[in-house]
Amino acid sequence: MISKEEIKERTSSGWILSRMTFEVMATDKKTTEDSLASHLAKLRQAPDNEVVSEKVEQTIKVEPAPRELPEAFSQIAEVEILSQSIESMLLVVITFAPSSIEV
Repeated sequence: MISKEEIKERTSSGWILSRMTFEVMATDKKTTEDSLASHLAKLRQAPDNEVVSEKVEQTIKVEPAPRELPEAFSQIAEVEILSQSIESMLLVVITFAPSSIEV
């Protein structure tokens, strides 16, 4: 885990701190949870980016389910990321498609 002092040092030297939200929706609970866990594991390996913190919410059943689906489940993760440059942050955005971004 990165300390607040290290975050401050890195951001003062040009690193970018952002908060991103990722959401996964699938037709069963296990697939939803496995997909988000896999997505976050790959995110942690993104070059020139470092995950500072992540908060994964409980999986919920979506009611009513989207049309044509008998049921659906959703799970959200809120992640703080330090990116070495705008280019490395944009690579994360393009590759991992967060639902929202706060810089």
